[in-house]
Amino acid sequence: MDKLEAVKAFPFILNSLPESPNSKKCWSRLKSRQESLVFLMVIRFMISSLPVSELKELIEVAKSADSYPLRNSVVEDYNGLIYNIFTKVINCRYPDF
Repeated sequence: MDKLEAVKAFPFILNSLPESPNSKKCWSRLKSRQESLVFLMVIRFMISSLPVSELKELIEVAKSADSYPLRNSVVEDYNGLIYNIFTKVINCRYPDF
């Protein structure tokens, strides 16, 4: 799963940003991209017939990469009622996750 590897790589990229006047903006944008990737992957799982174990793996990787639960950055990038609802559903803490 290439996208899962990308989610894992984001913390290294974020931590290696050099200090500059624009680094905060860059960090914020990269963090937003990371969470958007997690958001879209979870949505893909929701509409597919993939096993729940793969979704659990994604959630665990996202947690370890500090990109789950999703913050408001996804909603800012994809502003709309549907995205707001999906973000709330994705962020729900289910007992067996």
